[in-house]
Amino acid sequence: MNNIDPNQLLDRTEMAALLTRLGFKITRQTLAKIAATRTDGPEYQIFCGRALYRAGPGVEWAQSQRSRPRRSSLEALVA
Repeated sequence: MNNIDPNQLLDRTEMAALLTRLGFKITRQTLAKIAATRTDGPEYQIFCGRALYRAGPGVEWAQSQRSRPRRSSLEALVA
């Protein structure tokens, strides 16, 4: 996370843009859906009715969603 303050607060649009810039293509709408329907999404806080994410934990969450490296799609079936 070069040049990213891990404590910087980002709204959903900014968080989606950061993650997309880092290679984790995601939209603001997807972050909102994850917040509404899942319990394993990135942590956020509400301020004046808006969701705010800390940059560091948001990036860590995205990294945790990746699979292990694979050479074949068959590897997922064997694991």
